Amino acid sequence: MPAGPGPMGFVYFLSAKFVGYTAFCHWVVTPQLVKSGFLQEKIDARGPLQLASSLPEPAAGEVTVPSSVKAGVVRTLIGLVVGVIVGLGFWTIPFFSKHDTADGILFFSLLVPVRVGEWSLLYAWIYRMRPFSEARGWRLITFGLFVSFALDAIGIFSSIVLPGGMWVC
Repeated sequence: MPAGPGPMGFVYFLSAKFVGYTAFCHWVVTPQLVKSGFLQEKIDARGPLQLASSLPEPAAGEVTVPSSVKAGVVRTLIGLVVGVIVGLGFWTIPFFSKHDTADGILFFSLLVPVRVGEWSLLYAWIYRMRPFSEARGWRLITFGLFVSFALDAIGIFSSIVLPGGMWVC
């Protein structure tokens, strides 16, 4: 849901979302899934966790660690597509087009179930997990919600202070 005066804000916002989602997947999601035993940790001779892009094809029954960059790209694209659809839908409703405080709070409140769907889709596609049937899935969705809204704050801030700012879901 693009909003704001210029296209550079779109670049700023998507960049912030991509970097934020990639970092979240790298430092929170992957370690949580490895720690819980959901993913089998792959360690090379030097010791670091290997990403799926650097591994040979897994043997039968092995699980590779998905790339955080891939997860960041996919989550950013999901947010872009869903954000445009939801944003256009909301802003065509007269109540939401007034742009006052009450409709802004309601809008962001209604984003919670939308973002639950976005995060669950990411976890299903990239990490091959059923987020609604596992406690760790709900925990990761909750953490993801906080990350999404924090990145919104960065996007809104950038739309105010950076030249040509704008933000999307």
